[in-house]
Amino acid sequence: METNLSGRLKEYTDIADINMGAMVELALNDGKSRITGEQVSVHTGDPREFKSFDDSSMR
Repeated sequence: METNLSGRLKEYTDIADINMGAMVELALNDGKSRITGEQVSVHTGDPREFKSFDDSSMR
């Protein structure tokens, strides 16, 4: 999987239409869209408070 944002760079995978960049963005923004400010995914918490990789998992 590539971590680039859809529409910004050529995507080379044929696996699925998964936007990894959007997943990372939602994880770092507590599941809120940066565009609309709406809660569009699960609450992930404040990344500044993550002590380990496991802290970033869904709560």
